[in-house]
Amino acid sequence: MKTLRVLVLMVVFLTLAACGSDSSNNPGDVDNSTMQATIDGTLWQAEEAGSFTGASGLSLFGRSSDGTKSFDIILRDVSAPGQYPFQSSGQNPGILGGFVDSPATYNFDSGSVTITTFNNSQVIGTFAGHLNQLLGSGDLAVTGGSFSIDR
Repeated sequence: MKTLRVLVLMVVFLTLAACGSDSSNNPGDVDNSTMQATIDGTLWQAEEAGSFTGASGLSLFGRSSDGTKSFDIILRDVSAPGQYPFQSSGQNPGILGGFVDSPATYNFDSGSVTITTFNNSQVIGTFAGHLNQLLGSGDLAVTGGSFSIDR
């Protein structure tokens, strides 16, 4: 099961890393959207953020302009404000999340997302949790995560 989770998250991360800021690839408004978090005590702010809707649900992303770092949060069957735990697999509604610090890839194995605004034009919320390295033994603490994503 962990191998499948690794493959699914890597495909999502690689897809997001390949997307440019062209609106045909990213329907969410990249210019006005924001995402940030403190990772192991260091503030990280996305230089680009946005959203797109795919087979897995609504995907929110924040990334560095060079694509080497990115946060990805996938909202599966979520359509209203509330607090949702990060899930590793199989539970709906559920939140999948991960972080890439190239070449390392991490996924949330605990924590939650709190969505305060969810409508057709915007998703706003906060997140925090623990990231576990998928192909290695590293882990990271994430605190004070926030996003304001135009859709």
